[in-house]
Amino acid sequence: MAFITDMDETTDLMALDNFVAAYTVFYTDGIDAQTESQSHFFKKKWLKLF
Repeated sequence: MAFITDMDETTDLMALDNFVAAYTVFYTDGIDAQTESQSHFFKKKWLKLF
């Protein structure tokens, strides 16, 4: 499980890809994908707002 509370355009979310399963990544309000790679990770892992 992972919680994303802060990130910017340099954040490499794909580094978490092999360590977290879909539906186990949560993010706080105001977090938005800023790059194509981040957007892909959000879609692949089905992030949930907490």
